[in-house]
Amino acid sequence: METFEIKLPNQVVVHDRVPDMARTLHQQVQGYFRPRLESALAAGEVTVVDVGANIGLFAIEVLRRTGGRARIHCFEPIPDTFELLQMNLRPFASERVRAHRAGLGRTAGTATFHYSPRQSAISSMYDMMASEDKEATLAAIYDPRICEKHHADLPVLMRYLPRAVNSFLIDCHGWWMKRGMTRVTCQLTTLSEFMDREQIEHIDVLKIDAEKAELDVLEGIRPGDWAKIGAIALELHDFEGRGERVRRMLVEQGFDVETDRVCPEDVIINVMRYR
Repeated sequence: METFEIKLPNQVVVHDRVPDMARTLHQQVQGYFRPRLESALAAGEVTVVDVGANIGLFAIEVLRRTGGRARIHCFEPIPDTFELLQMNLRPFASERVRAHRAGLGRTAGTATFHYSPRQSAISSMYDMMASEDKEATLAAIYDPRICEKHHADLPVLMRYLPRAVNSFLIDCHGWWMKRGMTRVTCQLTTLSEFMDREQIEHIDVLKIDAEKAELDVLEGIRPGDWAKIGAIALELHDFEGRGERVRRMLVEQGFDVETDRVCPEDVIINVMRYR
C-alpha cells in the first residue's frame, strides 16, 4: 500500500493514502474538543473509546491534550485503514493505546462495508453517496460558518459558483469516488461485549464517528452499561429521523445534549455529558 507522510499543523507526522485528506481530518477533529469534552479529559487517568478511529487523528489529539495520560481503545474495521491506524499510533506505542480491527454495532458478527480508498473517512455500512448527502454538501458550501468550521476540504471558490455548477461538480466527484469503492466484510462487536471482555467499568469519553451507523453503535449498549459512560462526542448523520431518535435516547439515559448543526440538512455534531 502506497502511503504519504503528512506533517500536521501540530507538527505530528502521520501516514495516509491521500496527501491532503489528513490535514482536512485534523481540522475537523478539533471540533470535538468543546469545553465539556475538555473537562471530561482533564481528570487523572481517563479511558477513551474511539469508534471509527480511521487513521488515528482523534486518538493522537487526545494523547497530545492529556499529556499521554489517556487509555485509548481505537476501533477501525477496514483492513487497509486499520494498517494506517497502527502505523500512525506506533510512535505513541504503549499499553495505553490499543487498536482493534472491528466496528461496533447493534450485535456482534460481520457486516459488509463500502470502502473508499480515495477517501477512507466515508467508508461505511451505509451508502455515503445518497441524494441527501449531496444536498447536505450543497447546503454547507453556501453557509460560511459551516464551510469554514467543518468542511475545510471544500474549496473556498465553490461558494462563489452557481448551485447548478456545484451540483454537477459534486456528481462528478461522486462518480469518481464510486469508481474506486470496494466491498469489504468486517468484524463487528458491541460496546457492551467489549466492556465485558476488557473488564472496563467506566468510559470517560466515548467518541463515535461511524458514518451513518451511530444509532447502531448506541443500540449495542446494554441498559446497565449506560451509567458507565461519562461523556459522548458524536458525529450524527440525521437521516430517516435518526437525529430525534438519538437525542431522545440520550436524554432518557440522563445526558445533557448539546448540538451543533454541521450541515443544515444532514449532519449534526453532538457533545453530551452525563449528569
